[in-house]
Amino acid sequence: MLRALHRAHVERVAYETLDNQLGRRTGIDAAESVARILRGRGGYCFHLNGAFAALLTALGYE
Repeated sequence: MLRALHRAHVERVAYETLDNQLGRRTGIDAAESVARILRGRGGYCFHLNGAFAALLTALGYE
């Protein structure tokens, strides 16, 4: 199950650094990262890992 979740996350959430390249600051806490992704945006490693960790925690993974 964990492998399927990871694959789905990688396939559906874009890795993007546009805000960084434009000099826009973005927060990296998990709640902000989840909200960003739910709005259809992607993010870089901190956003993606934080959001994925929040998902796994909500699903009961430690």
